[in-house]
Amino acid sequence: MWNREFFLMTRKELPRHLRCGAGGRKLQAQKNQKAEQKAKRRGEGTRALKLLESRNPRPRAPSPSGLTRPIRYKMHKLGRGSRDKVQQFMVITGASEKVALQALKTSDWHLEGAFDVFYSQPQVAVANTRHLEELYNRYKDPDADMIMVEGISQLCNDLQVDPQDIVMLVISWHMKASTMCEFTRQEFVGGLQSIGVDSIEKLRDKLPSLRAELKDDQKFREIYNFAFAWAREKGQKSLALETAIGMWRLLFADRNWPLIDHWCQFLQVRHNKAISRDTWAQLLEFVKTVDPQLTNYDEEGAWPYLIDEFVDYLKENGVVQHRQ
Repeated sequence: MWNREFFLMTRKELPRHLRCGAGGRKLQAQKNQKAEQKAKRRGEGTRALKLLESRNPRPRAPSPSGLTRPIRYKMHKLGRGSRDKVQQFMVITGASEKVALQALKTSDWHLEGAFDVFYSQPQVAVANTRHLEELYNRYKDPDADMIMVEGISQLCNDLQVDPQDIVMLVISWHMKASTMCEFTRQEFVGGLQSIGVDSIEKLRDKLPSLRAELKDDQKFREIYNFAFAWAREKGQKSLALETAIGMWRLLFADRNWPLIDHWCQFLQVRHNKAISRDTWAQLLEFVKTVDPQLTNYDEEGAWPYLIDEFVDYLKENGVVQHRQ
């Protein structure tokens, strides 16, 4: 054992529980017990977080080398209450950590407000990837890794819509489909994820809101422009006349353009050729800017020759009056 002089010289350098006798040892034991409990809670939290991350893997960002690395979120900088809210949000909604953080920050860290934000925004709705893969396999062609005509026909039956219903065009636009009557795995799964559904029942419930997107002028323009390449034959730059006429009738059915029948008749009688992308795009501008009586039509404007000929056709057939 140490002698008294050595003890007095080294006392300040000894650990607290050795300097303070039995009381100090008891205090240190209590601190050790609290530290163990805290470590245990951290361990349980870590296991829970790992379980959540296995169900909702973090997105990965490209690195300069072309590899990918997890996107790091500064959860460690959040207070315990905020971290608990993030984990509770993730457990209840099934959302990723990133989505949980965004929703909570938007709602000023009010949990109920974050739920309102989450469920009011379809773009962050969770779609179960496994369910989407099962759905894709239900409709895909038995001889190809792609959904083709028969699969799309079955999809329409399950949705209880006609294959020629314009809502199928809107769905194809969300899927960024490159070809009519075909969906690749990536197009189908990615499209339904963007809509925020992972079952036929949920997609059927979304049909009214998908139709309503056509009433938005900007979305209608995007869908209209998408339809040209989507409906075009593979390898062709122009759109077959009969296909173009069918697409125009479909797209303008609810827009009530009074000259649609005259336009289609004119194309069949005077043109009878495939439709270029320029004509396709400019017709929408014509419909949106020129009134049906052509009172504001500028003959010196930079319209495609086909539209100029259409205006002459309308005048020749007495559909509109010649301007003096």
